[in-house]
Amino acid sequence: MSSLRCCIRILGIIACLSIIWRKIIDAIKDANAFKGIEHFLLEEKNEGISCLDARAQILDCMREMCRIDSKVFISDRTAEENNLIKIDENIGEILVSCGKEQQLVNDLVNSKQSAGVHGRPGVNPSSPIQVNISLSILQILEYDQDKEVIVLIGRTALEWFDSEVTWNASKYDDIDLVVIDHDALWTPDIIVLGLVQPAVLIHQSRLRVTSQGNITWVQESRYHVNCKPPSSEDSPTCNLRFGSMAYDETKLLLSSPLNLIDAGSYVPNSIWEFSKNKVLKESRSMLFLTGTIYDDVMFQFKLRRRPTTKSKEDEEESGASSILPSAAAAAPALLVLLLTR
Repeated sequence: MSSLRCCIRILGIIACLSIIWRKIIDAIKDANAFKGIEHFLLEEKNEGISCLDARAQILDCMREMCRIDSKVFISDRTAEENNLIKIDENIGEILVSCGKEQQLVNDLVNSKQSAGVHGRPGVNPSSPIQVNISLSILQILEYDQDKEVIVLIGRTALEWFDSEVTWNASKYDDIDLVVIDHDALWTPDIIVLGLVQPAVLIHQSRLRVTSQGNITWVQESRYHVNCKPPSSEDSPTCNLRFGSMAYDETKLLLSSPLNLIDAGSYVPNSIWEFSKNKVLKESRSMLFLTGTIYDDVMFQFKLRRRPTTKSKEDEEESGASSILPSAAAAAPALLVLLLTR
């Protein structure tokens, strides 16, 4: 008898799911399939049905058709939310997730897509957007003295403000930070200028967005940079110059608030090390764009060879080798002194 009841219950659940699926399909006929489902369940724009309302409809249907114990499926909204784990365990996690973070990201992306992601963010199109850049040198791979080229791995962090991706954290369970794909929002086209070879991207993070609209974008790349020694000294000077190729200084201003290269994550090279680093503000113009000035930031450092340290065995061998020539040189004088006595 219990097996029969179990089978009837399972069949009821399957029938219920079929009805729910047909309702969802009917509700999104005029939308794209997957986007329509998300729109129906998360955006609260389909006939005023919210995600929680959708959950309630699912529960009502299951309670009515499947006749499952009301101790698990409580009609009260608050009780329902408190029993979601029980519900998921009993019906195999068929309920739609209504997480606030997913809803927030979805709201931000949809809002930005409707406004457009290709234009610079900001309410005043005549004002330049401020972009801050910082550079960390992670590792010096090699330095070719003949070609005067250094190969290194660097990490850049770009930061800017986008007034179009702000939100009230209290409306989203006090979520103050989310992570969004970089192609979903506007990003500045900052590159390294004048490289010997094109930069090789190693890692590109997603965008970290705060509720105040502050965005951070981190990238790690391998660079081939010219490092030429000045005529007055042997230490080569290396320059990494960053700038935009599309936005001139009337559209984008670039600066580095740290005013130095970060070495906190630097992995020492056995031969070379960098020192005397500084950050310089530079302006750039192009011959084919007369009167157009671009705002650049140049990170400069000197490359120097590490001092060699001798081991104890090397010092002993060096001491012995210096004693032997001295003894050999003093032997004739000692022999003359003995013969004259």
